[in-house]
Amino acid sequence: MNPSTLKQLAFIEGACVMLLELSIPHVMAPVLGNSINVWSTMIMMSVGGLAIGYFLGAKIISSQKPNHPVHFIFGINILILSLCLLLITIQNWIGLGMNPINSAYFLASLSLFIPSIFFGALPPVLISMGKSIGPKMIGEVFFYSTIGGVIFTLFTGYFLIPQMGLLLTISVGILLLIYGLYKTDKLIPFLVLKKWGILSFALLCILISNTYQVTPNEKVEIIHFSEGLNGQVLVAETDQEKILFINRMGQTRVYKANGSSVWTYPYFIKSLASILPKGSNSLVLGLGGGIVPMELESPDIGHLVSAVEIDSKIIEVANEHFGLENSNVEVFEDDGRRFINRSKKKYDLIILDVFNGEIAPSHVLSKEAFLQLRKILSLKGFLIINFNGFLFGQEGVSTRSLIKTIRSAGFDLKICPTLEEGESQRNNIVIAYDKEPDWSSAKQPIMYNGKSSRVGIEFPFFNENELKNLSSFIVTDDKPLMEDLNKFAAMKWREEYLKNYTLKYRDDWSVPLIK
Repeated sequence: MNPSTLKQLAFIEGACVMLLELSIPHVMAPVLGNSINVWSTMIMMSVGGLAIGYFLGAKIISSQKPNHPVHFIFGINILILSLCLLLITIQNWIGLGMNPINSAYFLASLSLFIPSIFFGALPPVLISMGKSIGPKMIGEVFFYSTIGGVIFTLFTGYFLIPQMGLLLTISVGILLLIYGLYKTDKLIPFLVLKKWGILSFALLCILISNTYQVTPNEKVEIIHFSEGLNGQVLVAETDQEKILFINRMGQTRVYKANGSSVWTYPYFIKSLASILPKGSNSLVLGLGGGIVPMELESPDIGHLVSAVEIDSKIIEVANEHFGLENSNVEVFEDDGRRFINRSKKKYDLIILDVFNGEIAPSHVLSKEAFLQLRKILSLKGFLIINFNGFLFGQEGVSTRSLIKTIRSAGFDLKICPTLEEGESQRNNIVIAYDKEPDWSSAKQPIMYNGKSSRVGIEFPFFNENELKNLSSFIVTDDKPLMEDLNKFAAMKWREEYLKNYTLKYRDDWSVPLIK
């Protein structure tokens, strides 16, 4: 085999490894989530498969067999990934007839772990084949494999997934392997199938996966559906509501008739914000559908509002589907921590609404982050942190640790659970301050189910003494524990969303899991 072909095959191997490593976790995200634990498992499958493959590759070349199995490696991975593409399509629309969590891990193993084994075996085999060309071929095989990985990391993350979707992205990987099989100019040994047979099966799977559709149910309309590096963004409309999902976790939920929030936490924030006078400067970290910043800017509150959001897709959705473009909210596309680190402006109210799906980012909720927030908070100002509703048990350890972390930065605080029943349904509003606000001076009532509290409400603050002797931790930049601490609460949330939204939308209303 000539040097040019060896380099091309090495390039394809590196490209396909990174294409799968980026796309398969996103395929599973609507069911498993996008947490660091899920990504760790997926990366373990990829790297573990490669390690096994390297070992097998060494065994192959030490066997001194004259026929190198490059054609077999490409052929078997084409068949495996084509079958996976077909199974992912079935899972996407109707399910595989098993527990969705188990089916997701099964598909991840089949589409990531097993192909990685064969990809790992390829570089040692290519190096062995290039020995007759010279020792420089050893370095060139690794060079072209790495270059393929680098180029397709960028190409997959910034073009294929956002512009073409996940099914077409996996299809591109199969087409790369088909080209690689063509370059080997061999027959696949098992079942005496020629390359045209593999090609026919692969193209049939690609055709089915990218054309199969189920007639959508008229009870729900999908008005936005996109995939990207930050995860899946979906906006669904039912008869009465409009909901923004990130990786199928609700971020914003409003009534279609008037755009008001179904959830109560924006009204708690609005009522607390009314303690401050009109014209106060407010900063919101985390945009979602833009409901919180728009409530703060409303005539009855009258704050001057800036919002920070890291994902341009979320900003686009908030503008187009939730009316943010009609407001005067100043929006910055930036990471929240980076923004506050560079800010020279003082704010009277800073709101952290930073959940991305079920993920609570440690770097925005660490002791150092709160110390930095303190520097840009005015003397009369206070922080509001919107967090999950758990306080007790292992699910509540993240909220208790948030409280401990805020106190470690020198703030005093109050905890105000929202009005929904049950810890899994409500939110906890944590208010942090140096000088305690006059709670009775709130000018806006809290709205819930069409009813309002009296003005000057006595907020339903939680008695923090009930949390004494319960485990909690301080989150720091050096020990970014929050996402791990929040995993128990996140699992509860995801279980409920999986049952009540994700699978219901797919099974009853024909909304696919991925695009």
